[in-house]
Amino acid sequence: GGGSQRGGGGGGLSGPRSSQKPKLCGFGVTFKKSDGKGGMVVKRVKSLGSAATSNALRAGDRVLSIDSTPLEDIADAMHLARLTHGEAGSAAVLKVLRPSGEQEDVVVIRHPAGV
Repeated sequence: GGGSQRGGGGGGLSGPRSSQKPKLCGFGVTFKKSDGKGGMVVKRVKSLGSAATSNALRAGDRVLSIDSTPLEDIADAMHLARLTHGEAGSAAVLKVLRPSGEQEDVVVIRHPAGV
């Protein structure tokens, strides 16, 4: 007989956290440089990125805020990356202004590209 062992143990997560960083995923989009009109305009959407698969963003969309943080004075890419990136499987709510002038909230579920 061969009993298969499933899991077992009571979660031994006591080591230093810094070495076990969760893999962060972005939206799979490229933004244009800020034009000062508020928000960040999507330059292109990577075909297998999170935004493409959830069909949330298209090129030309202006993202006004991410998780209710306004994208108004984003000068450096690191700041933007902190907003767009999160753990795989986490969701972000984006307020988007479409080129048509419609404004809507879209949800992007982050995942590693190509999964």
